[in-house]
This record gives sequence, structure tokens and C-alpha cells, in this order.
Amino acid sequence: MSQDGGAQSTSVGYPLATYRYVRLALVAVVAGLLASITLTAVPQNCWQTSLSAFYFTLSHAVFVGALCATGVCLIVYKGLTRPEDILLNYAGFLAFVVALVPTHSPVHNPKDPTSSCGLWLPTNDDATAAVGNNITAVLAGAAVGIAAYLVVRATAGPPPRSDLDAEAGPADDERPRGAAAKVANLILEWIQVIAPLATAATLAAGLLWFLFDRESFLADAHSAAAIAMFSGVIAVVVLYACYSVQHFCHCRARGRFAVAYITIAVAMTVTLIVVGVLHVHLRTWNHGILALEIALIVEFAAFWLLQTLDSWNGTYRPVVPPPGLRPPAARTD
Repeated sequence: MSQDGGAQSTSVGYPLATYRYVRLALVAVVAGLLASITLTAVPQNCWQTSLSAFYFTLSHAVFVGALCATGVCLIVYKGLTRPEDILLNYAGFLAFVVALVPTHSPVHNPKDPTSSCGLWLPTNDDATAAVGNNITAVLAGAAVGIAAYLVVRATAGPPPRSDLDAEAGPADDERPRGAAAKVANLILEWIQVIAPLATAATLAAGLLWFLFDRESFLADAHSAAAIAMFSGVIAVVVLYACYSVQHFCHCRARGRFAVAYITIAVAMTVTLIVVGVLHVHLRTWNHGILALEIALIVEFAAFWLLQTLDSWNGTYRPVVPPPGLRPPAARTD
């Protein structure tokens, strides 16, 4: 690290500097993965029918490495609230499953016999064919990460307001009002109950599946883990949109972030529904899953980069209501 970089890290504090690098690392990882699959597909005009199918191409190492790196970033990143932290850990753990349990080989894809083009896996006799692709992807990811750092550093706002106490909450006359705030409040109430139960149940079921039905696990665990991982990611985006709506009611300067978070949350949900419907009804469109996965990854990267810009100089504490199952008399008003 240069002297200037070291001085800057010291001035902002090492914890905050580390927090920034973890966030930007995930942006670089996503950029590197997209660069690798583009370099694999474009020269041969050979796009696999899913992002996961690039496991069997020159992007093999980048695919596995990027998902494992994503898992690490999501797990080590501390969410603003317990439900968010649980969902991030859940999605991060499942990223490892998606990386390490391959999908079905494109060779056996009955929907698109042409998808078997461009296939490659490392062997003892041919272990270096992907080096050019992989190193170029690393360089592309690093370039995007550095560019993101420079842009965010130049445009980040001042540190967030600290006048909202997340534990005590706002006074009665300051509580969020309006339809959006009420919906956000309801989601924040019930996510505290649903997130721990749903994630624990899903992971427990996955463990039992792995232990007692290995053949079925090998055949279908990749797809199940990918769907569950994307669901956890979307839940995090929705959750952060709710934080932003609640905080917007108290801090009008955050209005642009509230709108942006909500827009991305809606876009990810609509993408999941629309592309899924198109994939079912347009039988000749064999790349629906690929389009869905790339769209969701790009949208999540946009959310992550926006959140990095929003929290570059420190995070604010969201106003979180009591859990939904608590009796009214026990709630703190």
C-alpha cells in the first residue's frame, strides 16, 4: 500500500477502511465473473443456457472462485440488523454450495443440443487453456473495483446522522407515517420472525438431504441452492429498502437513496417473475435462466454499489420495530 493509501486508512480508521474494501471487493468479483463468461461466449458465439453451465467452460475456475469469494464477502459483512445479518450469512453459505455442486452438464441438455459447444474442463494434459481468459477476467475485475473506488470516494456524502437511536426508537410523534412507511414497518416486524426460522429450516433440510439422499442431492442441489441464494439476496435488498423508507421519514436528505433502493428491489422481483414466465411460455428461448441470472447479478451489484456509496463514511442505524409475534402489551412504544 502506498503512503497516501496508508495515511487515508489511518485517518478514517482501519475498521471503516476494511469495511470499504470488503464492499468493493464484491463489486470487483462480480465484474470479473461477467468478464470471464463474456470472453468465453463471444468469440465462439456460444452462450450456455445458464450461468451455472459456464462451470464446464474456460470460465470454470473463475466461476468457482467468484462464488466462493462472494460467499466469504457476504458472510464476513455485518448486516445493520440481526435479520439482515442472518440473510447475508444464509446467502453467503449457499454461494459455496452453488460453487461446489455443479449443475447438469450442457452435454445432457435436451432443450438445446447446441449448448454443448465451447465446453472445457482442466485435465492433466490440458490445464492451462483457460489461463488467458481467467487472468484477463481478474484484471477486468480489478479495473472495475478501482474505478468504483474512485467514483464512490469522489461522490460519497457526509457521515450519516446519528440522532436516531435504533434501540430507543423515535418518539411517538416522530414515528413514520404514510402507506409506504406502514408497509415497511410491517415487513420489518415480521422479517425478524421469518428470517431466522426460514433460513434455519432450509439449511437443516439441506443437511438432511445431503446426508440421506446423496444421489438426489448431486442431481438437484445446485439449482435448489441457487434459487434459495437469490431469494436471500432479494430479501436483503427489500429489507434495506424498508430501512431507507423508515429513515427517509426522519431525514429528508435520504430521499434519493430510498427511491433507488425501492427501485432496485422492485426490479429484482419483477426480473425474477417476468423472465421466469417468459422461459416457461417461450419454449424456443433456451437462454431464459442465463438472462435471469445475469440480470439479478447486475441488479444486486447495482444495489451493493449504491449501498457502498450510501454508507462510505459510516452506516446509519435503522429504526426497527419489535418482532411481529410479540404481544402488543409487550411492545416498546
